[in-house]
Amino acid sequence: MPSALIGLLVLAGCGGGGGGGGGGAPVVPPAPVTFDIPLDATQSGFISGGGNVAGNVPPQAGDLADNSELRGFLSFPIGSIPGTATLVAAVLRVYQTGTVATPYTDFTALSVDSLALGGSLDVADFGVAALSTAGTLAPFDATIGVKTLGVLTQVAADRTAARTFSSFRVSFLGAPGADNAGDRANFGASTPGTESVLRVTYQP
Repeated sequence: MPSALIGLLVLAGCGGGGGGGGGGAPVVPPAPVTFDIPLDATQSGFISGGGNVAGNVPPQAGDLADNSELRGFLSFPIGSIPGTATLVAAVLRVYQTGTVATPYTDFTALSVDSLALGGSLDVADFGVAALSTAGTLAPFDATIGVKTLGVLTQVAADRTAARTFSSFRVSFLGAPGADNAGDRANFGASTPGTESVLRVTYQP
């Protein structure tokens, strides 16, 4: 038999055998899901360096007229993220509702720490050691509106540790000042239109 004919027969045999296994439609993975997790008021609010604890109120950061520092706290329940899901993104979206005096002139950055809080705020949370420093919120200015920071690493670590909340402490670097002015930023909690949320994207 001529070698060319033998080659054609071999090719035909290979093609016929592959037809049964390769004819199915490609598997398309499900689309990523993005949703907002609202603030949990019981673990949110602010604490002053003087020991004043204000829970169930919108967070604030900066300082008071007595030059004691204010630190804000925001906690989000993460149980709504399916346990089998692959986390793709997590963004802290903090809505600034206004400012008092000049915090963005007096201080240098708006820093965010990841924390493991208890069931409610207490005075120890003001200075409790952070699990990690997530970075700084941007933009750094007094404009009313949303400030953001990617916190994928922190939320993923909370899931791995089986924590039910992702909690964050917001503070101005350089606070408190010494001008007896009371410079602070005010942030939204859960009021529609000015709410602070944790925006999560996961792959089912």
